[in-house]
Amino acid sequence: MKRLFTNATFVTMVDEFDTADALLVDDEGRIAFVGPLEEAR
Repeated sequence: MKRLFTNATFVTMVDEFDTADALLVDDEGRIAFVGPLEEAR
């Protein structure tokens, strides 16, 4: 089952000031998506 995490500030490793609204994790616990909440849904 995939899990969608929201309501937090996710800081990426790309840029110090680059953030995302949502983080989607797949069945194996790997990050499948990082970005805007609208796209994650």
